[in-house]
Amino acid sequence: MDQLHGFIDSRHKDQRGIALIMALFVLAILSLVGMTYMTSSTLETRINSNSRSSYPAFYAAEAGLEEGTYRLIGNAVNPIALSLVDAPTKVVYIRQSSSIVPTDSSSPYYDTEYSGSNFSTVTYATTNQSTNLMPYQWVKISMKTKRVSGHDVDNTGLTTNQDVPVYYDGAEYLYSPPTINPTKTGYKVYQITAFAQTSSGAAYKLRREISTAGFPGMPGAVYLPGPAPIYGAPNSNNFVVDGNDQGGGPAKPAIAVLNAVADAAVTGAIPGNRLDHYTGSGGWPDIQDVSSGLSSNLTTPQGLEDLVNTISPYANGTYASGTTTCSGAGCWGTAGSPKINVFNGDCDLGNGTGYGILIVRGNFHMQGNGEFHGLILVVGQGTMSFNGGGNGSINGGIIVAKTRDVVGSILGSLGNPSLNWNGGGGNGVRYNSNLVNQMFTNMGFLKLAYKEMT
Repeated sequence: MDQLHGFIDSRHKDQRGIALIMALFVLAILSLVGMTYMTSSTLETRINSNSRSSYPAFYAAEAGLEEGTYRLIGNAVNPIALSLVDAPTKVVYIRQSSSIVPTDSSSPYYDTEYSGSNFSTVTYATTNQSTNLMPYQWVKISMKTKRVSGHDVDNTGLTTNQDVPVYYDGAEYLYSPPTINPTKTGYKVYQITAFAQTSSGAAYKLRREISTAGFPGMPGAVYLPGPAPIYGAPNSNNFVVDGNDQGGGPAKPAIAVLNAVADAAVTGAIPGNRLDHYTGSGGWPDIQDVSSGLSSNLTTPQGLEDLVNTISPYANGTYASGTTTCSGAGCWGTAGSPKINVFNGDCDLGNGTGYGILIVRGNFHMQGNGEFHGLILVVGQGTMSFNGGGNGSINGGIIVAKTRDVVGSILGSLGNPSLNWNGGGGNGVRYNSNLVNQMFTNMGFLKLAYKEMT
């Protein structure tokens, strides 16, 4: 009996030992879980704290990008002229105060990319913000090049063509068309970089790339897209179509078309003794097939319709079909106040004078002393007529395109546009890129890319 009692007591002692070990093991696990939870909570708290401190810097840099983009628009408050950043050696800094010098390496707000750039002309501007200043220190505006962007556009290495301006044609990046891509038309890409740093030391640098790519550019002083354009050429000795850019840019063809048949049709319509009145980037008569290299927004009905639809929301005046002229003083636009007018039917400028952009969805008519300075888009029914002699002229560019049928449905392929010039006198068409593009800087910019630098 004593032996049995001893055996049971020994087993109880063993069980108590095992229970103690199990309790210690469970306690260790719970302690480990608790320590992990505490560590995780501390780390999460720190992350949240860092996030909260960085948010103001991020949103301040965002505000800087918005101000930089806005100030480049022609009708902005205190606009920054594009001429200040029209070369790879030029840069503009918008800063909160004159005490901020981003080009000074000893400054706490030094632009670390400045030393690797080739900027030789630096212009400073002050922020438009007068109250409730967002705490960004500076915004940098420049043209995009390989050197300043670090973007190997053509995969030839960052040091090849590193200071050649990068352009955008609505579909792809390309180099300066007049120099490297002569068959393509594009617009300069601008790079906007904003740097913000809060009092706690949190900093953010953001970058945006923009372009005035809403308009792909004029293929010629006159552009007649279609399989066999109808051209009624005047016989006046003083009438000219000149593709040499009066705005100082590269020359364009006098009349641009999309195929050899169109080239022959337009050339054949010109009186033999007036062939040398059509001058531009090629030999006279300068009628050229420019189909190679043009993007679809200039070679298809839908592309040309999209072009018109991009511009139309910015119109100063929109007129229903049946209304053929605008109303009000200066409604056609003036040199100091160019306008965008959209006529959803026919339009008759007569002997009037206009500036800006004129969109006509039906037939467009002018008289011999009529003048227009800017871009004329006769897109839709694609017919234009000019009657009577006079000294009026079109300075800028003309596109006449048949994109719709008689009931207004968009065609599957371009129809034949018609431009009939009956008379002459001293008028004509003279290409001017400045007048063609004058309205597009007031229409805002296309945002191409966005990048967080820090």
